Amino acid sequence: MARRPHSACTAGAGFDREGATMGLTNAGRASEIGPGEIKAFKVAGRELAVANLDGELYAFDNWCTHESCTFSDDGELEDGKLVCTCHFGEFDLSTGEVLGGPPWEPLGVYKIVVEGDDLLIDAPIDDAAAS
Repeated sequence: MARRPHSACTAGAGFDREGATMGLTNAGRASEIGPGEIKAFKVAGRELAVANLDGELYAFDNWCTHESCTFSDDGELEDGKLVCTCHFGEFDLSTGEVLGGPPWEPLGVYKIVVEGDDLLIDAPIDDAAAS
């Protein structure tokens, strides 16, 4: 089954997209993310994660908005949701909306473009990391 990129382009708390410089950045290979997997990628100075849910790819901030847990280490995909197993926070993969548990701030989610096997993520460009 071909992997489909998810087209969400929103961000969670702690990030003001207005005025941010956005850009498609090559994060790696789409084939690195198997079904049901969550992998971390460093993209333009930010630590993001990409999940493969039923062949559809989703990009989001790798850090849970509740505590210092990373989805690449402590995240699971359950019933179409992203779950942080540290304290069982639940997020909508498409919007970053909190669906349950202790987190109160939404998760930043980002648009993905797949060209061949290249995984491109439309993420804010961190000027400090780019210099």
